[in-house]
Amino acid sequence: MGRGFELDDAVFTYVISTKADLRFSQHTGVGEGLIISHTSKTQVVTAKQSRSDIAIIGYCIDSHGEIPRLEIPSRFLSYEWNDISEAYHFFDRFAGKYAVFFQSDGLSYIWGDASASLGI
Repeated sequence: MGRGFELDDAVFTYVISTKADLRFSQHTGVGEGLIISHTSKTQVVTAKQSRSDIAIIGYCIDSHGEIPRLEIPSRFLSYEWNDISEAYHFFDRFAGKYAVFFQSDGLSYIWGDASASLGI
């Protein structure tokens, strides 16, 4: 008989909560008191600047090849957005399977990639 299912073997698997979910092996703080609990095979890249936080959960690359993958969150935060729609459209140029968690001035937003391939 084979080995049973191990949650940490899953890819693109995460939970965002106020407490670490101990079923997951990785825990990344983001925003005001939130934790992204995720498997070791689910990538999470974060950045923080002033009163804004961003986490990209999954795999996100620049389709133009200009912004290195690990710099996407900090590049996003380097801009001043007039509204959330502008912030959302920053991701038009990116490809992959990902979800974006963005928190600014106490408001939280989450959206997926163009094909909504990663559940929110």
